[in-house]
Amino acid sequence: MKQEIVEKDDHICYSPDEDLHNIPLQYLRFGVGIVMDWVLVSRVHSAFHLARVLGKKRGKAPLSYMGFVVPLQQDLEKKGGKEFLSDLDAPIEWLKQHKRQGKALRLTQATLAGLREEKLDHRIVHFSTHGWFPEQGNPFHDSYLLLAAADGLPSIARAVQDDRAGKLTPRQILDAGLNFEGSHVSMMACVSGLAKEGIGGDSLGLDWALIQAGAVSLISTHWKVSAASAARFFTLFYEKWVQNAESRAQAFRNTMLELLNGDYSPKSLQQWAAFSLTGDIR
Repeated sequence: MKQEIVEKDDHICYSPDEDLHNIPLQYLRFGVGIVMDWVLVSRVHSAFHLARVLGKKRGKAPLSYMGFVVPLQQDLEKKGGKEFLSDLDAPIEWLKQHKRQGKALRLTQATLAGLREEKLDHRIVHFSTHGWFPEQGNPFHDSYLLLAAADGLPSIARAVQDDRAGKLTPRQILDAGLNFEGSHVSMMACVSGLAKEGIGGDSLGLDWALIQAGAVSLISTHWKVSAASAARFFTLFYEKWVQNAESRAQAFRNTMLELLNGDYSPKSLQQWAAFSLTGDIR
């Protein structure tokens, strides 16, 4: 910036390796403030991915949505369970109220089988559920979004013990041939944006799999966030992108800066800076 190679309000699109992929670059300290104060920031998975993004015409936000809402059994049983479920529903309710066409699979309806039967392309696809990324093992098999199983909502015990029930993994996304072509995917799920370098050099995780399945853009998370904070983030993002017609990158940046409101304490950054935008920024 001192050499004016990069100027304020430019867009930095970066293709990070394993370690850098897992850090939201936009929240790092920079000058007086953070990187996001100075530039727009997004990720891509490769030069090929960037070329594919920019090779398509800029489109408006999809007119339809598809939502999936899946709490754990324990979430609904504990004190504040109704408020927790309301937070999971909030971004999808916003889309519904603002004349988007679509539907949501909730609770026991939101199974892997149910997902496979739905139209997932050229939509805003929103997952309000729990996510997991393994400290050890292969994220192609072991990272996942947790959906309902045939016999009901997931539980903590089942999530730990059962290798298959209700787990939407990168492998399942690709093996099932799920088609997210032209869609924006929001993963309101903890650690859904993490990745680990595979043998071919790709940053393997849910982000990578959804891009391979045709998603043009997505927002995912780097660490555990509360449902209330995530609901506020995604609702405000949709308001700026869908209603105010800001670009994805502008809506993403403006949402984060509005919620931070100049408070760069560790607590505030932990609450509002957990998200990354990948793919199309227009």
